[in-house]
Amino acid sequence: MVVDMVEAPADFQMFRVEREAELIEPYGWLTLCGFHWLPTEPASLPSLPGRWWADGSQAHASVDVAAADGLTID
Repeated sequence: MVVDMVEAPADFQMFRVEREAELIEPYGWLTLCGFHWLPTEPASLPSLPGRWWADGSQAHASVDVAAADGLTID
């Protein structure tokens, strides 16, 4: 079976360019370092600074960090 490849429409090409740019932003999806279920009490998580937790519904995440954890705000 032979399939002729045609060039993608311009709007799809633009979507791909914009999507790839979003993925590589400093806080884009490609910066994820892991998926963890958050505990309901503050606890350390592998490879993440500080202590993390979520409310009972897992709808809100919180973190307690200090400069000693290596996290800074510019």
